[in-house]
Amino acid sequence: MLTNPNGEQTADGYTWSQTNDEVELKLTVASGTKAKYVKVNFGSTKLKITVAGQTLAQGDTGGPVAVDECTYTIQDEGGKRELCVTLGKKNNTTWTQAVIRN
Repeated sequence: MLTNPNGEQTADGYTWSQTNDEVELKLTVASGTKAKYVKVNFGSTKLKITVAGQTLAQGDTGGPVAVDECTYTIQDEGGKRELCVTLGKKNNTTWTQAVIRN
């Protein structure tokens, strides 16, 4: 896992950052990706992100998740399209990983 100057960490094909309240994952997706191609399953301790039938991330989360506070958006950032997934934290602990693949 690598940390860049703005505090984002890179792991398993995505970057992620955290505050006391939430964890944000950013995944690069194809330029034509629309919300209807995205499926995100939020669980209290698990996460699965699928785009156009391809699983991009799946596994246990780094801590307990407040499922009602989870969202995702698709945005253009720096000339590329990215999927931004926000996980609400159930408590204010520091996560060492966003998703632990299993």
